[in-house]
Order: sequence, then structure tokens, then C-alpha cells
Amino acid sequence: MTPQLGYWTVERSGDEFNALTAPQTPLPLSLKLQKLGVYLDYEEGQLSFYNVETRSHIYTFTDIELNPKEKLYPLLWTVDINTSLVLESPVSAGDKTHIAV
Repeated sequence: MTPQLGYWTVERSGDEFNALTAPQTPLPLSLKLQKLGVYLDYEEGQLSFYNVETRSHIYTFTDIELNPKEKLYPLLWTVDINTSLVLESPVSAGDKTHIAV
């Protein structure tokens, strides 16, 4: 599931997080995620992941070539049977807007 195949993905493997680039890009070992934010800048061709709780940037895929005639389908899942995946709509708190996953 790499960008070359049309997937822009981050994963957790044990205590490590990686951006699934080719080769994989290790993310900080201090990363402890509970809520993941995802932001797509269609016009700039960028997809960014954020830690919602700390409001910190995790990783941005750049130079994404999107075809305006094709639909985009978000794919979200967890393989941990003890973890629930909850999707939240954009939340506005004053001047702050985010999407939590």
C-alpha cells in the first residue's frame, strides 16, 4: 500500500509508526496516537496526518497527482481487535477546525 499504487498510508507496527513510502519512512518513536487527523489539500496535491490531541504534524505526502475526473475513496481500518475505530466529522471550536479519526 504505497503511493505508487495509489495509497497514502501510515501504519503502526508494534510500538513503531511508519509512513508507507518506498522505502518506509520511520516516524518519531515518541508518537502515541489516540486520535488521528487527516487533511487533504487537493489543489496542492498534499495529504497530511496530524495528532489531534497534541495538534502536532505527523507526516505529509506531497506531489500527489490527482485526476479530477476520478473519485477518491478514504480507506480506514484497524487490525487491533481491542481497538474501536470511530470517525468524527469536522469539529469547529472557535477558530480551530479538525477532523478526528
